[in-house]
Amino acid sequence: MLKGIPSTMNDDYQLNVTRIIQHAARIHPKREIASRTFAGMFRYNYAKAYERICAIANALEELWINELPWDGKSVGELWIRGLWVAKEYHNDERTMNSFVDGWWKSGDVAVITPEGYVKVVDRVKDVIKSGGEWISSVDLENYLMGHPAVLEACVVAAEHPKWQERPIAIVVPKPGSEVTKDELREFLAKRFAKWQLPDDIIFVNEIPKTSVGKFDKKRLREQYRRYLIEKME
Repeated sequence: MLKGIPSTMNDDYQLNVTRIIQHAARIHPKREIASRTFAGMFRYNYAKAYERICAIANALEELWINELPWDGKSVGELWIRGLWVAKEYHNDERTMNSFVDGWWKSGDVAVITPEGYVKVVDRVKDVIKSGGEWISSVDLENYLMGHPAVLEACVVAAEHPKWQERPIAIVVPKPGSEVTKDELREFLAKRFAKWQLPDDIIFVNEIPKTSVGKFDKKRLREQYRRYLIEKME
């Protein structure tokens, strides 16, 4: 077994010692994960490592975390630095907002599980910031698409006069299936707190996609940005 790396990591990831990699990651603000050294390179065995594929933290030597609870719920932005991390984007104005004191702001929203794993749950640009809390659009989407009558689901933020932003869900039902908003709300309530539930569920025939087949959230955010405000008027 490699020093500082659990035996399960050796087994599940078929870890081979090839070189020493300097590694450090940071949960912002003031929420840190760091290690002195991380030995080896990964060859992923997806069948065994499904739940751990984004969970590198347990493999780190001299792990410490400040402030962010190991509860799998509290979220923060993942910051990373190391010898293998670039210091800037080449001739790109994004450098000013993406690099701070040697740290690269990944734009990923992450949680730390009770076992010490780091799990990426969303993107900063996609997370819904509601009343000082962050709501993961990805978690809501994945759970909605687990409903037997739902083909696709996309969750985006809509402006709200009191809470700044609230989630709304755009849903494509499966052909031949019927489902109501109340049924989907009850389904979501089994997993999520009341304040995390979408303020509205909109049924559509198709969700717009990007050129690579992902949900076009930028377009949807713009389309539904004032949806809740206009609904209240």
